[in-house]
Amino acid sequence: MNDESNTAEELENAVPEPTPASSKGGSERRRAPRAKGDFAVRVHGSEAGDSRIKDLSTNGLCCFHDDPIDEMQMVQISLEIPGDIPAPESGAHEVKGAVVRCDPRTDGEPGFEIAIYFTEIPSLTKLAIDGWVKANPPA
Repeated sequence: MNDESNTAEELENAVPEPTPASSKGGSERRRAPRAKGDFAVRVHGSEAGDSRIKDLSTNGLCCFHDDPIDEMQMVQISLEIPGDIPAPESGAHEVKGAVVRCDPRTDGEPGFEIAIYFTEIPSLTKLAIDGWVKANPPA
């Protein structure tokens, strides 16, 4: 299986939460489209495990997590992408990433909003996420 690894330079230049184009007159800085989500994901390498996806792209994800995770901490993520994903992209997926942002939630709920940039993502997982993003509402 071929994995795609991102370099340290790409990780340092990752933009986890860009300013929307309409708020400051700039343009969207994300490299990959993302979609809103609401499904379970397991983050390994942190004290807490289960999280809920807020949004997902082929470059990373944002999730809600009970406990904070240190920025730049490397984590392994287990997720099963919901919906009608054709084989061989269906089933459970494992990716590796780095926490690039950890902030208290601003929606009144307890916990933290965690942004994770993928540092290693198998090709089939990237295809599955890309298909899911195209089939769901943009974030």
